[in-house]
Amino acid sequence: MLPLRSRWVRLMPVAILAIGLGAGCARLLEDWSDASVAESQLRGGRIAAALERYRRDQMTYPADLDALVPQYLAEIEPPVAGNGAWVYTPLDRNAAYNLCFGGSRDDSPSHIYDSRTQKWSCDTK
Repeated sequence: MLPLRSRWVRLMPVAILAIGLGAGCARLLEDWSDASVAESQLRGGRIAAALERYRRDQMTYPADLDALVPQYLAEIEPPVAGNGAWVYTPLDRNAAYNLCFGGSRDDSPSHIYDSRTQKWSCDTK
């Protein structure tokens, strides 16, 4: 039987390869179809409406999206496009915000909803 240190040295390349493959597979699974982007924007629209109701009641936007549940939304539905996560950024001392979904790669597009213009834009980097 090999000493523990020797076994670790032999298994290290296998572990690094497995981690790299897992990260690569996650990127390959990102869905950027027109239907996925449209569904994500629809879900983002529901979040934006809830943010506006929150602001009407509280006179400010929340610090994070979790503040919307359960009074303003039953749940925060993740975007189906990209990496499946929302990035919510309060702006101008919580007087405005951006809501974004994007990918896990640096060259993935980001779709951004700006509360000031009430429009989606796409940053293709």
